[in-house]
Amino acid sequence: MKTFKKWFKPVNKKIKYDVSELKQGDKVEKEHTTDEDVADTIAKHHLAEDPKYYTKLKKIHKEK
Repeated sequence: MKTFKKWFKPVNKKIKYDVSELKQGDKVEKEHTTDEDVADTIAKHHLAEDPKYYTKLKKIHKEK
């Protein structure tokens, strides 16, 4: 857990994440890690940058 905290800045707790987007994000990020906290944090960071990040990512993958 120390390494996790070292590499990731804290999640902005003021953001209200879209539940559907966050579920998609957690699923996608779990492809890269087995740690649910890490997956959730990565997803939240992406969603803080773009609230529709995972919807857009899904669309891009379908177009390929």
